[in-house]
Amino acid sequence: MKKVYIVILNWNGLKDTLECLKSLEKLDYSLFKVVIVDNGSEDKQEVCLITQKYPWVELIVNKENLGFAGGNNVGIKYALNCGADYILLLNNDTIVESSLLKELVKVIESNKKIGMAGPKIYYQNPLDKVWFGGGKIRWWRPVHIGEGVVDRGKLEKVKQSDYISGCALLIKKEVIEKIGLLDNRFFLYYEDVDWSLRARKAGYRLMFVPQARVWHKISSSLGKSSVQSIYYGIRNRLLLLQKHAHRFEHWVFLVFVFPFVIIKNFIYLMVKKKNWNCIFQAVYDYHCRRFGKRVFRIAIDMRWIAVDTGGIRQYILNLVTNLSKVDIHNEYLLLVNNTNLKKEIKEKCKLNTGKNFSFHLIPYSSTSWKNYIWLPVFLWWKKISVLHLPFFTIPFLSFGHKTIINVYDLIPYLYPHLCPGKKTTKYYSFYRFIVALILKRADKIIACSKATFRDIIQAFPGFSKKTAMVYVGVGNEFYPRKEYNLSFSLPVKKRILYVGRQDPSKNITGLIYAFANLRKNKQMDCCLVIVGKKDPRYPDIYSLVKELNIEKEVIFTGYVSSSELPLFYNASDLFVFPSFYEGFGIPPLEAMACGVPVVSSKAASLPEVVGKAGIIVDPNDVDALTEAMYEVLSNNDLREKMIKQGLKQAKVFSWEKAAYQTRKIYEEVG
Repeated sequence: MKKVYIVILNWNGLKDTLECLKSLEKLDYSLFKVVIVDNGSEDKQEVCLITQKYPWVELIVNKENLGFAGGNNVGIKYALNCGADYILLLNNDTIVESSLLKELVKVIESNKKIGMAGPKIYYQNPLDKVWFGGGKIRWWRPVHIGEGVVDRGKLEKVKQSDYISGCALLIKKEVIEKIGLLDNRFFLYYEDVDWSLRARKAGYRLMFVPQARVWHKISSSLGKSSVQSIYYGIRNRLLLLQKHAHRFEHWVFLVFVFPFVIIKNFIYLMVKKKNWNCIFQAVYDYHCRRFGKRVFRIAIDMRWIAVDTGGIRQYILNLVTNLSKVDIHNEYLLLVNNTNLKKEIKEKCKLNTGKNFSFHLIPYSSTSWKNYIWLPVFLWWKKISVLHLPFFTIPFLSFGHKTIINVYDLIPYLYPHLCPGKKTTKYYSFYRFIVALILKRADKIIACSKATFRDIIQAFPGFSKKTAMVYVGVGNEFYPRKEYNLSFSLPVKKRILYVGRQDPSKNITGLIYAFANLRKNKQMDCCLVIVGKKDPRYPDIYSLVKELNIEKEVIFTGYVSSSELPLFYNASDLFVFPSFYEGFGIPPLEAMACGVPVVSSKAASLPEVVGKAGIIVDPNDVDALTEAMYEVLSNNDLREKMIKQGLKQAKVFSWEKAAYQTRKIYEEVG
């Protein structure tokens, strides 16, 4: 009896894979082994469940997705090294009949010239509808015989086939040794057709075996007629034509058939409002001989950095820094509006431009009228798949690319009374109209917390499907330090720190009242350090400090550079963040990462960020805030416990993880 190795590729499809393995247990062919090749699935713990439930399965884990061709080649090489006589490629989203191997091997053994064999493949639903009853190649497109037809016994003869579907394909060892492995250039789609044609050229026959039966769930990985499937279908069809067609056939196809393929897919994507740029990228990539996994061209607008000095700036810089670490495959175009900004980004993000990151100068601001008209033209010219706008603006036009925007909070939209000095509040009706228009125009919305996600769905119920939640991270510069040298002189006493803007939404007045109570009623010798740029729109907090006669104890540092900010955290005994609303709240996270206990309000996203590591209070309850601060500053055991829990909680939020999730969104949208 010949030894058969069954190679199954798993990519984020644990449930399907387990169902497939359950059916393989019933095979009536005794000499077989199963090799699962995990093709870069996201959840590695789930992958381990395969061998826990089926210990007889051999598991190979790829670090990244190598595609159908590359992933299966890993399993094929392993099987050949283990002495396999036959290799069965089997999709993980299949259920097999017990006689599958016995029937396939019987046919392939009947004649030395037979090199491949494939079963009759049905749809999973309904069970009697044929998906593959043998194959023919028409105009260099594989066509499944009998596809979509209810099986009424007409496809019951063993017969030759132009190709065998890679969904379930049995191949002899000697064939692989003669024609080689699957062609990695295809990555996905048409690699089985290419393999079949190479086998035929080598003198082997391919047989369709209807007595062997498989049920297939169809397109469970990418989805039928997805942008990705259209991209690979067009590019790989051209590659297949190049490899196997005669010159005359090649010319006829390109002149008479290919234009209709382009038009048909273009109309389909336009009607479905999907990214039709994939069609032209497919042709362009084929022309440039760029094969393998699709390379997405992603533009990130970084011009806002020159304006914003707060959280948005940190978000953009940290995201780009970590994208450069986790993604060496896709191409990134960073949009800047001056050479100084380009230099700063290169230095801070430590970018090695020339590989997959490059800059382009856009000589106008992100709010200029030119941005709404000329930027889309530029993006089309550069064949951009995805435009990421990490701030709240969007071009009016879009020539094929998809647009992603970030929503950090909806304070001005939902709670305008918390930001009375902002223009968004003064022109509230117009602002609401613009916000709705921007969110409607965006193809994907990234919310920075569950609270922000809920707010978006509350305000715009129809946008739930196109909204994703990605937590931000904490920079590596935030960590506990034994020594620090501040350029700012602080009193030698207990130090309470606040970092952030001075908007009324931040509730700094409540913090000042609580601090005054702490000194007066609790007799605590301490100072309050408020870090953040002075906002002339809100002078009330300065007046309140004078009114309470605590000017010497309340220190306003003004703007602090990003390099010195971690030192302020380390120089503090307690961090307090009493905000009425936060879309995420980066400062408490930075404080915990520096080993500083945190007292925070329970508003919006802050319980998500602080977790059980900090003390959560009602921002409207000044007495509760006073009591919480006193408890931490006077109880060393509690303080040490909070420091340990805070360091652990901070590790939950990673910029690297945020970069991975954002990259996934780019590839899904593009």
